[in-house]
Order: sequence, then structure tokens, then C-alpha cells
Amino acid sequence: MLHLLHSFLLLFLCLPLFAAEVKSTQIKSVKVKPISELILQQQYTAPAKVIAIEKSKLYAQISATVELINFSIFQQVSQGDSLVQLDCSKPQLNHKIQQTQLTLLDEQINFSRKQLKRANQLKKDKNISQELIDQYKTDLEQLLINKKLQKQRLDLSQIDIDNCYVKAPYDGVIIEKLTSIGTLVSPSSPLLEIISTENLELEVAFNENQQPPNTGIYKTKTKDYQVNLMRTSPEITTSSKSRFARYQINSHDLIIGESGYLYWQSKDKQLPSEYLVKRNQQYGYFLLNEQAKIMTAEFYPVKNAIPGQINTIDIPLDRKLIIKGHQVLNHKDKVNILNTDEVNLNKDRS
Repeated sequence: MLHLLHSFLLLFLCLPLFAAEVKSTQIKSVKVKPISELILQQQYTAPAKVIAIEKSKLYAQISATVELINFSIFQQVSQGDSLVQLDCSKPQLNHKIQQTQLTLLDEQINFSRKQLKRANQLKKDKNISQELIDQYKTDLEQLLINKKLQKQRLDLSQIDIDNCYVKAPYDGVIIEKLTSIGTLVSPSSPLLEIISTENLELEVAFNENQQPPNTGIYKTKTKDYQVNLMRTSPEITTSSKSRFARYQINSHDLIIGESGYLYWQSKDKQLPSEYLVKRNQQYGYFLLNEQAKIMTAEFYPVKNAIPGQINTIDIPLDRKLIIKGHQVLNHKDKVNILNTDEVNLNKDRS
């Protein structure tokens, strides 16, 4: 009888250990989802404005009177269009004079060549000195040099004629008129201001904590545009604490000075905080380990994780995250996967 009582007592004391062993080997039911379907990408914005690459103030290159103005304010013009015409009578007259001087030099050169040819013939009969022949050669060489200089003077006079017509340097819009018909202008007198409508750029102001992305979407009230980073300023302005960058934007329906916002997404892989758990003083997520015969839960700690916020991870996107039943899991717990109906059924029963 005493022996039987001793066996019963021993069995009673071992029951908790047996229960704990059963509990530890219990397979827990969970629901999983590929991380690729749960990944979040945070969206950022920064103010942006359409900027013209070229903005030019055109000046007179000669002294003359303004005869014609062939544009109106805000008129769109094409490259090569004549915008302002100056009185060209003096440059044209000077051009004729220079042309006449060149013609006279050609005649003098022809005469000098004939003299040198005749002198060389007389030399055969020894009827002329070598000194005189050398003088004829020197005279011809000087005339040829004078002809080169005269051609340059003629080219300069042609430039003055070309400067009588102030032309658009590129496709653009006239934004300011700085002279009037009848005004006597001199070199460096301002005539007009033009801004380019080709090859526009987008200027974006980032705050000091933002890194300019390589690509983004520029959004206006009516349309979205794909843009690509071209260059970034090397410094942050002290007044606005902003860093500026320029983006290439290809479109013919943009308005210079138009404002909008650049939108882009973070490249970081992030997960929602609702699946975050704390184990051994660390926050992290439970992943499904399918490598063994029996599937287990694998605790993946996340550095600097913050509860209630999305957290950046570095986990392959094909791994599966445990999204149901993760609250009661421990590292290396054995698990089996429930489908959606089973999870809902167990939830209703509980």
C-alpha cells in the first residue's frame, strides 16, 4: 500500500513536467503571406518649378537708329526671326567702300605681277639690276598682305550689316521690350529680353534631410510628367535650409514659372507595424522557416524598430511573413499554415 502511494505521488509530481513537454511540442496554427505582397514604400514630395535654361537680354552691336520692331510682348518667336531692324545705310556704305578698296588692290596686284614678269625677262639680257627685281618682289608681297587685311575689313563691314538685324538666338518668348522706333542706340544699348521655350528644366527644392531621387513624377493640377535627375547643388542654402536639384523634363505644353510638386517613393523595403512583436527585449517579425520537414517560426529582429510605425527591413521578398498567430509565437516554434477560412473559424470559436 505504501509502495502504491509512493508511485501515485511520483506520478502527480511529474504531471506538470509532462504537460510542459506537451505544450512545448504543440504545433501552432498560423497564417502567412509573402513579404512581396506586404511591402510598403513611403512617398515623399518636394515643391518644384519649371525653369527656362536660357534667358537673354539682346543688345545693339552698332550705333544706329531703330527703324523697325517686329515683335510684341509675350510673342512666341523662332530661332533666326528678325526682331529689331536698325538703320543700315552707314554700314552698307562702308561695305561698298571696303569692296572698292579690295578691287583697287586686285588691280595693283595684277600690275605688280606684270612688272615683276617683265623684270625677270630683262634680267636674261642683263638689262636690269637684281636690286630692282627684289624691289618688285617686295612690292608684290606687300600688296598681297594688304589684300588679306582688306578682306578682313570687308568681312568686318559685313558683320556690321548683319548687326543691323537683331535676330532671335533660339525659340522663345519676348518678355520685355527695351527700345522704341526712332531711338538712337549705340553698342551695348539693350533692345529686348527673350526667354527660351525649349529644353526646359524642373527646379526642385529639397529639405536638408531629403536625398534627391534619380527619377520622380512632377504633378501639376492637370497633368503628370516623368522627370530624370540632371544635377544637384553641392550645398544647402542657409536661409531656407533647402538643397536644389535640376531635373530634365520633356514637354511642349509646360508653362515657364509653373509650380507643382515632385513625387517619389523610397527605395527602402518597409513592413507595417501591426506584425511587429517583442521577444527578448528586441522588436522584430516572425518568418516562416520551410527548410526543415516540420515548419517553424523564425524570429527576425529589426534594428531600431519603432512600434506603431512602418519599419525598414532587409529580408528577401520571397520569404513569408507570419501575419496571424504571431503574437503567441516563440523562436523555433513548430507551426502549420491555416487557410483564411480556418483562421476565421477559429477566431469565431474563440
